Amino acid sequence: MQATDRTFREIINNSIEFIVPVFQRDYKWGPKEWQRLWGDVNRAGSGNPHAGHFLGSLVQIDTGNTTPALSSWLVIDGQQRLATLTLLLSALRDHIEAAGWDGEGTDLTVESLNDLFLRNRHARGDARYKLSLRRADNATLHAIVDGQDLGNIDGSLSEQVADAYKYFVGQLPSCDPAALYNSIASLRIVEVTLKRDYDDPQFIFESLNNTGVDLSPGDMVRNYLLMGLEEQEQTRLYTEYWRIIEGYFRDPGGQLNDDGFNSFLQNYLALKRREQRPIPENLLYEEFKNYKEKIQGETNLEQLLADVRRFAGYFAAFRGRQLIPSQKLADAMLYVRRRGTTPTTLVMRLWDCYDRQHTLTEEDFIQALVLIESYLLRRAVMGFQTRWSSYWSKFADMARNIDQSPIETIKWSLRSQAEWYWPWRFPGDVEFAKALRERDIYELGLICNRILERLEESFESKEEVSTSKLQIEHIMPQTLNKEWRDMLGEDWEQVHSDWLHRLGNLTLTGYNPEMSNYSFTKKKSFYNENPLRLTQFVREQPVWTAVEMEKRGKQLAERALKIWPYPDVS
Repeated sequence: MQATDRTFREIINNSIEFIVPVFQRDYKWGPKEWQRLWGDVNRAGSGNPHAGHFLGSLVQIDTGNTTPALSSWLVIDGQQRLATLTLLLSALRDHIEAAGWDGEGTDLTVESLNDLFLRNRHARGDARYKLSLRRADNATLHAIVDGQDLGNIDGSLSEQVADAYKYFVGQLPSCDPAALYNSIASLRIVEVTLKRDYDDPQFIFESLNNTGVDLSPGDMVRNYLLMGLEEQEQTRLYTEYWRIIEGYFRDPGGQLNDDGFNSFLQNYLALKRREQRPIPENLLYEEFKNYKEKIQGETNLEQLLADVRRFAGYFAAFRGRQLIPSQKLADAMLYVRRRGTTPTTLVMRLWDCYDRQHTLTEEDFIQALVLIESYLLRRAVMGFQTRWSSYWSKFADMARNIDQSPIETIKWSLRSQAEWYWPWRFPGDVEFAKALRERDIYELGLICNRILERLEESFESKEEVSTSKLQIEHIMPQTLNKEWRDMLGEDWEQVHSDWLHRLGNLTLTGYNPEMSNYSFTKKKSFYNENPLRLTQFVREQPVWTAVEMEKRGKQLAERALKIWPYPDVS
């Protein structure tokens, strides 16, 4: 390993290309880091001999493709700085060109910026550029270096790269271009060159004291798996496995969602290592390394990557990031997900049984998901403990205990919660129906809305009704006029207090504000115009009193028992 203190201009003012290998992360710097770099550049040109000119380190290793005409380097560390400086210099070039700045008395021109800092004049292909990023960002970077319209780039737009360029464009009008140019050129960087057959890039990478955006566990795992390979093998494994894995966790704008990826790693390791508690994020990387080392003799790298890719697909499908061909299975996943993501480890295990082991049919998979949803919803209605960490451990335990008959294992595991573990019991039909009838369900908020939506969807009808934009409606309104008080009778206050927020008095409507405290007759006219199946019983009643509310509550509770069943074991 050789370390040299050089200026940025000395490093890049050659026929040279820096390649960010596939194991590196995407471009991650944001406004905080851009502002810091901008401050470093301004301090470097302040004329203060004590101003900080040191920008950080650049760690590189020869690609093996260096020729007398072109030096080619893989960037092990420093890609964020190189990329940001390239974007700043591109912005400076475009600024002086748009302003018609002649650069008199200086060597600053559009051509000098292109030739010295941005491009290799006589090279071809990607070698024309002094810097090439990972695939997710490369098309945008090269379009900016080439001065192209970002609306017509060859590839998907990297919003992070584009935003960095726009940030520096916004800073330049108030600057002296020549002073800025000299400041950038004079920035000092410690250039660390590794020897391919001697130095361990992974060890050095982990030992660096990085500034800027911290590496996520996913970044560290990717680097650990791919860094030590030859470039061709890195690219193949990245393309066939890791790019697909990361694709499951990219937002619509193309940015990698680190939180989602970290959550996947937690659940994957929990499943593989039979963990009882989620591994803290700051330990995920070390624990993944430990897991890989443990299975080293049984599983090679490509087998491990294939396994991670498969389970990442399961995770993404459950979290709504991947399409599911079967609509019934997709609906069952959605209903569980609405109750929370704590069953993720268990759902991934069930999916493996269904997809790879073939010990679970689609029908049984759906049944298992229905029971998981039922367990979570019944407990929520009963007001039982719903702590995330405790639920997570329960479902991870169920995943560990699945055998060659997954559906029976799930049934027994959930049933045992009722019989042996009282704090975590599965509420029975009698108590669940009673809670639905007598509890103020409206106070459950979104849960109440979901209950009413599912009840509406459970009625057989030739015409499907979308419930996504409907609101909860109190049939007997929250404010009573004289007509309502007369209908309810002498004890109207008690009836109103007891029944207002119960299931028997609730429905869904798209006309909640309009109906307000209308009379029952006028409300029925709204229900007739928009005939939800939830209001069929209501439309048939001449009056709406405690008797009708109680009867309807019992009917809906009986229907709810079929939607959210109790585990039936032989």
